[in-house]
Amino acid sequence: MQRNLREYEPLWDNWTIDEQLYCGTNSSVFLVKRDRYGESLTSVVKVVELAAREDRDLVWRLEQTLEEIRRMERLNESEYIVSLKDDLILERPDGGFDVLMRMEYLDCLETMVREETLPWQLPLDDLSIDFAVNEVIHMGKDLCRALACAHSQGILHRDIKPGNIYRERDGDRWKLGDFGASRLLAFGNDPATITGTTAYMAPEIARGEEWGTWSDLYSLGIVLYQLLNGGFLPLTGENSTYNERELAVLRRWRGEELPVPVMLACGEKETRLADIILKACQRRPEERYSTAEEMLFDLEALESGNSLPTASQKKPRKKSGVIVGRILALVMVVSSFMGGWWYGNHTAEQNHLVAAQDGHRYEVIKRKSTWESAKVYCESQGGHLATITSKEEETLIVELLEQSGINIAWLGANNRNSSGGFRWITDEEFEFATWGIGEPNNTNGQEHCLTLINSPTQGWIWNDAPDNGHDFYELKEIGFVCEWE
Repeated sequence: MQRNLREYEPLWDNWTIDEQLYCGTNSSVFLVKRDRYGESLTSVVKVVELAAREDRDLVWRLEQTLEEIRRMERLNESEYIVSLKDDLILERPDGGFDVLMRMEYLDCLETMVREETLPWQLPLDDLSIDFAVNEVIHMGKDLCRALACAHSQGILHRDIKPGNIYRERDGDRWKLGDFGASRLLAFGNDPATITGTTAYMAPEIARGEEWGTWSDLYSLGIVLYQLLNGGFLPLTGENSTYNERELAVLRRWRGEELPVPVMLACGEKETRLADIILKACQRRPEERYSTAEEMLFDLEALESGNSLPTASQKKPRKKSGVIVGRILALVMVVSSFMGGWWYGNHTAEQNHLVAAQDGHRYEVIKRKSTWESAKVYCESQGGHLATITSKEEETLIVELLEQSGINIAWLGANNRNSSGGFRWITDEEFEFATWGIGEPNNTNGQEHCLTLINSPTQGWIWNDAPDNGHDFYELKEIGFVCEWE
């Protein structure tokens, strides 16, 4: 962060900083404390730093952040969603804004898994398996209640993962948090709507197809599967390489049948829970639960010992569930638009230019996206983010970008691997490169993705950037390149 949060302490009811929990590109999270009536109170403050830049989208970025606050305020009625206590918006000296959001202090599931503090992460025996089954049922019920509330408000979460799931520090209730990636329940197939963490993303979102309430339930199913599979995502294990883990996600999206999680391999209750989780993880939306209430009903029936249909007796959900979801979405979008809540996709117009060379086909997509979203979109179309292994290939891609009016584009390489250096996602040799002067420099330890940039002083160069690096450039000048071999 460029500014010291302690500047705000006198303005915000004497909360004092205890420690910094997270520092990102344009946001940070702090643990804050205050003594009141002889009791020490603890909260978490998220600070979103909206610096004024020349990209002219400051108003839009502020509206996005304010929309997140409005959504959280609307969801405060649910005891299964992380509650917003208060917020503060301050103007920065550079003309931008700092937005502070104070929320309740909870334990994060991702941290608990990483630090192995969950009770069922002990050596497996009948007792720990039974405890894990009961706790996951309990977690699933709480999160279904959270989603039922959000969906009833016309809000789709779109980023359910362990990092956004929390448990009360002095209780046993599980809660869903971080609605920063959420959207109103509209439907579309726009690559710009792709968001969320790839490993938990529903196949229809990756393919740019219609998404809805069932997409959140897919992500929840993958989380529950992971917790009962020794901490490993479907089709992966302890010895899976990075590329094998990436391939496992594609195999899921293509419809490969998932094995039963290892902790649910035997036992009547375990088998019934496996049926529920595998139904949530189905590739085809019509074969999943259409609403959170449906999944909650099955989990409650399992916990109470009531009978559930066997997997063979369960009938696939037909279009009725999809139609109901669409009707709800249409009502919410229209009412939100009339009430001033809705705002459109603030993205550049999509533009396709295609060329071919040596049996490879390249397509330019003029669209604002994160590196991860661009990667997902290309793979969902049967290709991959473009890789450049020769000067001739780079020349062709540069010509396409210049014809599109694009000055910065994602390429298919990052440094998130065991060696720490940049590698092509296709495992091709990383021998040819045209890095800019002083690049890659991994500013603030957060620049992990490769971009091709038209520098005013150096011409077309390679540069490392954070996953959301496009936030720093004008929307009309950015995009990515897909490649098919």
